[in-house]
Amino acid sequence: MSQQEEGHESLMGDSQKEFLDELELLRQRDEFSREQRVRRYLEVKRQGIIPNHYFAPASTECIELYRDGHFIATVMATQAVNEGILKLVAERNRLPYKERDFRDYILDLKTSPLLEAIS
Repeated sequence: MSQQEEGHESLMGDSQKEFLDELELLRQRDEFSREQRVRRYLEVKRQGIIPNHYFAPASTECIELYRDGHFIATVMATQAVNEGILKLVAERNRLPYKERDFRDYILDLKTSPLLEAIS
């Protein structure tokens, strides 16, 4: 470090030094994980078109959480989106909705006239 840099560093307060140190750590962490994040982002199979509807921002958040390596948060957010979609589908198709295992809803939907009409 040059004398000029040392002089500037001595003029900085401790909080500024801590801030710059933390900023450098974040930069290094970002640089280190960038390739992994890009790889994860590209491996996600997304819908080509997601209308700007109820679940678009939450679905995008799930992808971003996964991309950034927050896997537990991804699971929790994805489960919340799934439950929201199930509730919306149930309400729109006048199916009873109660707090219960989502697998029961999937079974109800499989046997409902709604899916028979689509098939």
